[in-house]
Amino acid sequence: MNSLSAEFLLKSLNTSFIDDTLASSDAYRPALVLNKPPHQKVLSALVEELRTCTFFRFSVAFITLGGLMQLHQAFLDAQERGVKGEILTSDYLNFTEADALLAIKEQYPHIILRIVVGEAFHAKGYFFTHQNHSTFIVGSANITAKALAVNREWNVRFHALHSGEFTRKMEEEFSDAWSQGRELDPLWLEHYRAIQRATAWQRNLSLFGSAEEQEESQEEIIPNSMQREALQALADLRMQGKRKALLISATGTGKTYLCAFDVQAVRPNRFLFIVHREQVARRSMESFQKILGTGIEMGMLGAGNKTDAPFVFAMIQTLSKNEVLSQYPSDYFDYIVVDEVHHSGANSYRKVLDHFTSNFLLGMTATPERSDGFDIYELFDHTVAYEIRLKQALEANLLAPFHYFGVKDLTIDGKTVEDTSAFSTLVADERVLRIGEVLERYSLKKENRRGLIFCSRVDEANELS
Repeated sequence: MNSLSAEFLLKSLNTSFIDDTLASSDAYRPALVLNKPPHQKVLSALVEELRTCTFFRFSVAFITLGGLMQLHQAFLDAQERGVKGEILTSDYLNFTEADALLAIKEQYPHIILRIVVGEAFHAKGYFFTHQNHSTFIVGSANITAKALAVNREWNVRFHALHSGEFTRKMEEEFSDAWSQGRELDPLWLEHYRAIQRATAWQRNLSLFGSAEEQEESQEEIIPNSMQREALQALADLRMQGKRKALLISATGTGKTYLCAFDVQAVRPNRFLFIVHREQVARRSMESFQKILGTGIEMGMLGAGNKTDAPFVFAMIQTLSKNEVLSQYPSDYFDYIVVDEVHHSGANSYRKVLDHFTSNFLLGMTATPERSDGFDIYELFDHTVAYEIRLKQALEANLLAPFHYFGVKDLTIDGKTVEDTSAFSTLVADERVLRIGEVLERYSLKKENRRGLIFCSRVDEANELS
């Protein structure tokens, strides 16, 4: 939206403030920005304005590295367009992160940064200059990861012509606040960083309480809203006589706890939980103990462990051995769970599942779609108890929000580099340099960086490392 006429602006204001039956363009009406559907998220509103503005000014009390990362690409794109900006923040409560301030100074030469020091500064507003008008987003949102995308924030987005009184008053107010700020210098930044380190324990204590208080205040684990729906769906399927079901749940949404709640409801005499790694088996057993208590005997099978407990957490590599599997009659377990059931196309899983005839079989996975053609759905008679996909989980605040960047394909000798490319291409100097450039471009924090690189094969991982 580069140009706004007075006629369109008046129509939109009439619709918003006088008569909501009057027709006008949605693009020009004042709008709530709340991080709550169907309203726009703060992040998407800011990115949208940064794409088309000719100048911007931000005033926020707090800035964190996580919030800055979400705006990183938009700032880089604005820089490529020649768009400059100003950011005003504060040291109020020592909450703004020193690393975030340093990142702004080092990463964005097109942005001037100032800090209001020693005052209770709490003004939050985002101003964008366009061809003949300005857009304002004013309300409660700081530049933090949660404020931009998760928290319930109250903000209003509205437009005003450059010739209007409101635009002039907003510019005057920002300029006055801007004059109170100081530029970032290395000496002050190190002093502020030292203060942050010295007071970190106080901030953590005020937010979370002491370790003893946390332990005392721990509440009983109860199902969340999606888990309750899934539990009801499983109960309904059993009432219908179903003996198999597939649970599709995004990673991190609590599949294991959900399963433990269902086992608590069914109360089987003997229970089997099948996994593919010892660490997962131990962690799953601990989760079950939190829900079911210590009154039920549980044991590990695999990695040198044997058990006669009625509740068995077994590694598939051990359970599928003839000498182990033959010890269990086919109807030994009442309830069987296969964790990460997308692995069940393997012979070891098929061998175990063909052996047992439990009263109920539950498969759990985040990724039921397989590239090898094996049909997970058919294994469970195409009965899906419930789906908690990634988008749903994020909207329900079951997962920590994340931000990702798309990187352009790399071409070497006229061919696009892919996972299936020749090994020599995957470790070519051009690709290694490209990976390094991308890491530098998207790493706001340069010290003590941690990362995880997925490779297509072991030899590629060894060579790149």
